[in-house]
Amino acid sequence: MLSMYRATSQMISDSVAREGQIATKMPKVRGLRTIKKEILKLTDTYVQKADDLEMVNVNISAALLDAVLIDYNRNASDAQDAELLNVMTIIITKLHVRWTKHILKCSFRA
Repeated sequence: MLSMYRATSQMISDSVAREGQIATKMPKVRGLRTIKKEILKLTDTYVQKADDLEMVNVNISAALLDAVLIDYNRNASDAQDAELLNVMTIIITKLHVRWTKHILKCSFRA
């Protein structure tokens, strides 16, 4: 699922690079942004319903940070999705202290 997020994000970035900020208003890019939002909503729901928080921390956290936070940082402001912030809020709330090493790792890469 996160691979699809990365691929979709790359297509959006390529369109914005080619066509400028106006690309974020075009139907193709708007459709791609909808795909990204739905992936984020699915991730949000999965984390909210998860019983095994250690599994979420080990298997999802690092990949999620790689896929979405770096993407959010590099995208044009018109292409950034608020749903990402909702997912991050849910994950941080659910995982608390377990997340520290992932945040530090991401901080040093950026």
